[in-house]
Amino acid sequence: MGLNEKIQEFKMLWSEKLIKLGIAIFLIGLIVFLFKGREIFDQLFLIMLLVGIVALLKVNFEFNRKVVILKDILVYYEDGRECHRAKITENNIKTYYKEKRAYRSRYKCKYMSINKFEIPVYSLGLKGSIELEKAIYEIQYKKNNTVIKNRLFTIPRERLIKEKFGNFIVDTIVTFLLLILAAVNANARAFFLIVYLVIVSLNVFSLIKLNKFTPKTIKVTKDVIIIDNVEYNKSNIKEIKVTNSDIVTLTTLFKTRRLKITGKFGKRIFTLGACPNSEFKNFRKDMIYENYESLYEEIVKFCIKNEIEYELM
Repeated sequence: MGLNEKIQEFKMLWSEKLIKLGIAIFLIGLIVFLFKGREIFDQLFLIMLLVGIVALLKVNFEFNRKVVILKDILVYYEDGRECHRAKITENNIKTYYKEKRAYRSRYKCKYMSINKFEIPVYSLGLKGSIELEKAIYEIQYKKNNTVIKNRLFTIPRERLIKEKFGNFIVDTIVTFLLLILAAVNANARAFFLIVYLVIVSLNVFSLIKLNKFTPKTIKVTKDVIIIDNVEYNKSNIKEIKVTNSDIVTLTTLFKTRRLKITGKFGKRIFTLGACPNSEFKNFRKDMIYENYESLYEEIVKFCIKNEIEYELM
């Protein structure tokens, strides 16, 4: 190994593990408190302690994985044991999602295959998986002779706004019905009233933002990004931030895909539909721009080939 060879390691941070554990304990405690009253806190403490121990063991086991990159070699480890090693090339890595089920819930997890070997990228945590993706792009696009083609992307602006308004109506009705059902319990009624007001406020704010910042067209060329006939030349761009194309879950249900361009012209922010989610997909419109992944890859190529600082959000 040469002195100048940099080793990059990607794994879930303990802070993310503890957050997952804390959310599980909080939700169980909240449910018991809302529907059974304050007098059971002593028993609740023991239940939460037991659940915490089980959840901690599960989190540590399931997420005790890491990926290491040395130059253009990717190595995957589980429990400290090397499971697979392969060279990163332009076409030998694919990402995809698998649906998992837990306690009557459905959610999608991200996987990566390299030379047909499957790696559960979701187990690296949000930060780890994003940084791994960025490192792979750097190898694939910077070291290889990747060509940026002139591509025009048409954003279905009117459809996205219409679907957002439909979701607003659905969210308002569903939350109001839950508020009525919980009216027999004072604690539950207060909780759902707060949730109702928060959801309405978030939806109104999101609808206004979507209408104001969603473009109609984006064109990516070798030297320029053109958004609604406004040119952003590579020489004038300081940094680009773009939302990662990952699936998100209930905790980020209201998250939108964004493109932020900062340069000599100031800061420009654009929304590109919602992040996909599997929850409530039978009740809510997805609000998805179907060609987002291709646009996302072209923007990353543009940044890498032109040596522009970028961040995957």
